[in-house]
Amino acid sequence: MSDFRTSRRWFLRGLGGAMLPIPIMPSLLSPQALAATPADGKIFIGFMSAFGGVWAHKMFPKMAADAQSMAYAGRTIRRGNLSSTSADGQTVVSDVLRAPSSVFTPALAKKMSLLQGLDIPFDTNHHSASTFGNFSQGDGKSKGLPWRATIDQTIAQSQAFYPNLNGVTQRSVYTSSFGDLSFRNKVAGKPNSGVDKVSPFMNPESLWNSLFGNFQPPGAAPPSRASIVDLVHEDYVRLKTNPRLSTTDKDRLEDHVQRIADIKRRMSVSVSTAACARPAKPGAPPKGQCGNAQSHANFYRSFQDILVAGLACGLTRVVSQYHQGWDTSFGRKCEGPWHQDITHQVQNAGPHEEMATSLRLQFSDVIVPLVAKLDAISDGSGGTLLDKCLVYWTQEHGVFSHAMENIPVVTFGSAKGAFATGLHLDYRDQNRVIPKGQYGDTPGDRPYIGLTYHQLLGSIAQGFGIPRAEWAESN
Repeated sequence: MSDFRTSRRWFLRGLGGAMLPIPIMPSLLSPQALAATPADGKIFIGFMSAFGGVWAHKMFPKMAADAQSMAYAGRTIRRGNLSSTSADGQTVVSDVLRAPSSVFTPALAKKMSLLQGLDIPFDTNHHSASTFGNFSQGDGKSKGLPWRATIDQTIAQSQAFYPNLNGVTQRSVYTSSFGDLSFRNKVAGKPNSGVDKVSPFMNPESLWNSLFGNFQPPGAAPPSRASIVDLVHEDYVRLKTNPRLSTTDKDRLEDHVQRIADIKRRMSVSVSTAACARPAKPGAPPKGQCGNAQSHANFYRSFQDILVAGLACGLTRVVSQYHQGWDTSFGRKCEGPWHQDITHQVQNAGPHEEMATSLRLQFSDVIVPLVAKLDAISDGSGGTLLDKCLVYWTQEHGVFSHAMENIPVVTFGSAKGAFATGLHLDYRDQNRVIPKGQYGDTPGDRPYIGLTYHQLLGSIAQGFGIPRAEWAESN
């Protein structure tokens, strides 16, 4: 056994973290992240795919023969270089993770990492937000789990992430055909204040209006408008200092006034980046057609040029997208037939291949094109826009339908060096097998116990410099 290279600081932090509810995950965070570097300029982009359930040997490649290993959390975890091959004009990481080499270049593949052995340790089936941190959004609500903000909003709401909102039109943008992925705290930075659901942008035109509708070119003076906040300031101060106002109501009042200020700010935003340009206003998006999987990919790709331009201009730094498996399944079937005939039958070879094909299309025709566009834009300091990002793709299920174990996580980018890239990370305890479930286990896909998903989300928050008080749970 060989140890991962770790600094003394990492060891001490990890030793202390072993007694905390959500310790850091070794090998995912870089030493820069452990040093609590500021979030300035970092970008979070998250994809969540409904359904899933692709067998492990199709999603994950074999671990490299020279992989390193170390003891952690009562098991031996492994880390190897993530390698790719070329076949039939494609760059291939695994049976599912493949795309045309003209876009998914070997250099781009080196900016990718693959995480294996992440489990949600309770039933959150039929969820769309558990792998973003709201474990109660699915069946978890029947277990009495509290509703919590998702990781995209935990980042977007933090003053540590947005210390200065000059030039920002949207703290975050969420796109989907429909669905519940993104949830924000009622009071920013307070995880026990309850949550509000964030509505998605359901077409590119509404997204363009939100990001670029009041866009001012570099050097232009923003239009002069009376501030709504200024007009109600005296009433706000009088109410805030009222001794009868509870602490909770004061928090809500402050949050309400902040939301009004955000509206005012978005009406007069300008940018200082000379290279920033407003993209053409889009027309109607391609409509997803049942039976036409490519049309589903085309719908989500129709948002990409606007998103990339908005990120390049600094108009937002948080993006999330939900690939809804009900109406845009990326498969030949939709809605009820997809759910019953494919998702609930993925233990069988035919439906399983349909599911694998769906995820291949999401990877090759939506995720890879976006990261390639980000990697083509210079950040002005020798890197690319992708190097400022953590692009995060996860799924509803693990290696079987409604399985909460071994949920795949794919990342691109290092978020300015905070996260490791080019790695295959395996956190499973290969001495502890989960008892055979309703779908059985397939040779090569034995369901070993992994680490809890909480640790991944906590590590992402730490990598973005979000204070622990804004996301950690006491229990």
